[in-house]
Amino acid sequence: MASHNHYQPIATSTWTINHNLSTKFLAFDVMRFSGNGVYEKVMPERVDIIDDNTVSVKFSTHVTGRARLVAR
Repeated sequence: MASHNHYQPIATSTWTINHNLSTKFLAFDVMRFSGNGVYEKVMPERVDIIDDNTVSVKFSTHVTGRARLVAR
C-alpha cells in the first residue's frame, strides 16, 4: 500500500500536503506535537482534496506535527 509521511515543523493553521499518491481516496492520521517529545492524535477542522496529489488540512489554531496518508 502506497503512503506518505508529512512533517510540519512550522506552526500554521493550514497544512498543504503534496503526497504524490495519485488518488483522491486516502486514509490519514494527524498527530499534533504538544511538547516534550509528545504527539497526540487530533482531528483537523477540515480536509480539502485539492487534486490527486495534494490535500489541504485546516485547523482552528496554529499546529505543528505529522500526518500519515495512505492510498486506498
